[in-house]
Amino acid sequence: MKSLQNVSASVRQRILNRSKADSRMKDFYDICLLSRQFEFFLGTLAEAVRLTFKQRGTELSEPIDAFSDDFISSRQPMWAALCKRLKQEHIPESFREIVTEVELFLKPLIKGVSDNMTWKPAGPGENLQLITE
Repeated sequence: MKSLQNVSASVRQRILNRSKADSRMKDFYDICLLSRQFEFFLGTLAEAVRLTFKQRGTELSEPIDAFSDDFISSRQPMWAALCKRLKQEHIPESFREIVTEVELFLKPLIKGVSDNMTWKPAGPGENLQLITE
């Protein structure tokens, strides 16, 4: 059975590396859901992401297309279709809102500054947050 860190790393790799060709809106949903429900030590997660990229023979480079206005605008109809299919009240209808959450969660991993950080999921009415230890 894959660990939460490895599953999370695999989904991140797909988002960060294949965003132009990849229209899997479910990957964004999965990352958002994981970030809302679980605490992550980002140093461990960064290592899992690094190993996933290495195993797949891919590199992480900026800028990340998945965070661009063009990508967000072009994928909004796909996001709306996923929301309609999933029928989950907690999912924002705005793809931009989801991408903003995912970017906040992934930015320390992308920038390589995650070693001493912990991701704490937000409770009801709270903002998403990173805690530096």
